[in-house]
Amino acid sequence: MDYENGGNFMQDTIDIRYIFDLLISKLVWIIAAMLTGILIMFYLASFVITPKYTSSIRLFVDVEEGSSLTKTQLDLSRSLVSTYIVLLESRDSLKVIASDLNTAALSAQDISKYINMRAVNNTEVLEIEAVTPDPALSAEICNSFAKNAPSIIEDIVGNSRVSVIDTAVVPTKPSSPNVAMYTALGGLLGLILSCVIILLVDHLDNTVKGGEDLSQRYGLPVLGEVPSFQNKDKGGYYSYGSR
Repeated sequence: MDYENGGNFMQDTIDIRYIFDLLISKLVWIIAAMLTGILIMFYLASFVITPKYTSSIRLFVDVEEGSSLTKTQLDLSRSLVSTYIVLLESRDSLKVIASDLNTAALSAQDISKYINMRAVNNTEVLEIEAVTPDPALSAEICNSFAKNAPSIIEDIVGNSRVSVIDTAVVPTKPSSPNVAMYTALGGLLGLILSCVIILLVDHLDNTVKGGEDLSQRYGLPVLGEVPSFQNKDKGGYYSYGSR
């Protein structure tokens, strides 16, 4: 096989066997890199990154109280969910929520950073999530929306009704960071990075490691080897090696 200048494994077609043997020979370094990545990411996820807690409520959007729901009304209710999200995310609505909180003094802008609203599976159900570093605050924000959202929407829209399906509970476990995912990612990054470095170092290694390597590199047979003489005190010795 013909090697390009500056590498032991790069050629017209990559020698997969050579790469495999090279990586196996450096298996200790690869495992060490993986363990290092695992430990670093585990430490970051467990002790450095601030944990976040998620709480949520669900609201049911109805067009008009007391009316039977036809397909048209259901479609209208689904379309109204997007409108209600815009209304509830408005500055004035968030000020109402902020003034209702007891756990912390937050501004409307602060609350806007903590909340996320969406329609559940394109239905008339509106889900509101709050993600904060404080589990009690996350639940309080959501329950404040459950308390105030119906009146906020009714004051603006008039003929609509919003009913609370699920109230918020204080989360007992953080929703992020995912320690297991971070740890696995650290191991994967360590594996990839170590393999890339090993292959790159080998590619940049120009030294000839023997007669076979010399023959493979230049496509010429080795006709002989010159002995390497070493002086040692009064005497001397020699060994054979490629030159």
